[in-house]
Amino acid sequence: METTAMESTPRPAAFASAGQPDPVIEAQSLTKYYGRDRGIEDVTFTVHRGEIFGLLGPNGSGKTTTLRVLLNFVRPTRGRVTVFGCEPWCWRAARDRQRIGYLPGELVLPEHDTGAWLLDFYAQLSRTPPVLRAEVCELLKLSASELRRPVRKYSRGQRQKLGLVQALQHNPELLLLDEPTTALDPLAQEALYRLLFELKQRGTTIVFSSHVLGEVLRLCDRVAVLKEGKLATVFEVSSFLLEAPRLVFLRFAEDAARVALAQVSWCEFVREEPPWSVYRVAPKDLPVLLQLLSRLAVADLRIESAAQQALLELYRSSSEGGA
Repeated sequence: METTAMESTPRPAAFASAGQPDPVIEAQSLTKYYGRDRGIEDVTFTVHRGEIFGLLGPNGSGKTTTLRVLLNFVRPTRGRVTVFGCEPWCWRAARDRQRIGYLPGELVLPEHDTGAWLLDFYAQLSRTPPVLRAEVCELLKLSASELRRPVRKYSRGQRQKLGLVQALQHNPELLLLDEPTTALDPLAQEALYRLLFELKQRGTTIVFSSHVLGEVLRLCDRVAVLKEGKLATVFEVSSFLLEAPRLVFLRFAEDAARVALAQVSWCEFVREEPPWSVYRVAPKDLPVLLQLLSRLAVADLRIESAAQQALLELYRSSSEGGA
């Protein structure tokens, strides 16, 4: 799994857990086997309207299988799932598919058709007008001249942008995105983050899979961590960020300050990162540490969240002993 630093765009307002609306997705003990191979097993979660919900895990953890079951691309071996209140394979689900936008993880597009023709074709399939096409194309920097070119001349990044436009252009109520930032350059990723934040504010429900720790911490209201097809944990991001340890980077003016800090049991030395010495403390201990540092010979300091490392440790610990 990857970590990444993404700080330039603020997180959207946290999803309010109190007074939650009716769930858009409910999965209960969802299990899918491919022969003897486990896709997912006993996966349970709920996604509420207007929420950004992340599926986090490495390749092969069951993220894509989960999304495919939600779309009725594969039937579960056992368990129950509803989307907009009905099972994906019931008669009403065909009508409800117009309310869903989907980006597959392995995007395959016809090579000889133009981008514009494909977007028109997908709009006809969904039987909904592409009301957001121009806005999404502008945000993702997919120009009209590029849309006139056949897909075979597209780069991987341009193909991914085209896939995102087809998923978003009809302004769906529910977005299912499988690794949406794959092949996007940093500027396009940033544009996509802004777009997802805006859609959330409009009430769109978003489920996306990722293996990037910083991405889910930045974008999501809640995250389900999958490990080898099993649900390791589900957590609320806002609470996790508040409780995550802090990394304190210190540049000492005198060695005596370093020696004094070594006597503090609740301040853990992590590493040397010249010219910095790095320590880890719990959020509740940070005010006490700052008071102590005010009496020591410290030339400089900076404080960062250790949320990504804490999430990695949570992932490892919660999956110990699991299949």
